[in-house]
Amino acid sequence: MPATDDHLLSVYLHDHLAGAAGGLELARRAAKEQAATEVGPELAQLAADIEQDRDSLRSVLADLGMNDHHPHEAITWLAEKAARLKPNGQVIGRSPLTALIELETLRIALIGKLSGWLSLRLLADDDPRLNAAELDTLIDRGSQQAETAERLRLVVAATALRTPKAN
Repeated sequence: MPATDDHLLSVYLHDHLAGAAGGLELARRAAKEQAATEVGPELAQLAADIEQDRDSLRSVLADLGMNDHHPHEAITWLAEKAARLKPNGQVIGRSPLTALIELETLRIALIGKLSGWLSLRLLADDDPRLNAAELDTLIDRGSQQAETAERLRLVVAATALRTPKAN
């Protein structure tokens, strides 16, 4: 089996670290905005888990001897902030669609993170710098997180696209 190309792996992991920055910001914002709803507590836990996974990715970079300071992370953080400026069907305030779009975007981000862990796991059997057992744990967590995001998305979707009943 050919050796891991550290340059390509570094680019790949830094792209994932950048995605983690954007995903974490999104999860934190969604949890804050939905704190008083039925999905709020699980979103808050999801945000905490995403932060822990971002830290795990930084540990993987350290284990590989790769610097975790990269401009991709800052650029993605800024892009996530800019994405908030898009029209949401309302001139002022949050649209009922905002929570749904946030959860859909978060789920996509979580599936991307899971794909990253799966790609690293492929390398772990031949690269002693990667901890296969830790990656297996991260893969399991990533799958559970994506499932949670989908379940929460369905809860929000059930009301977000409907007209509220008049009293």
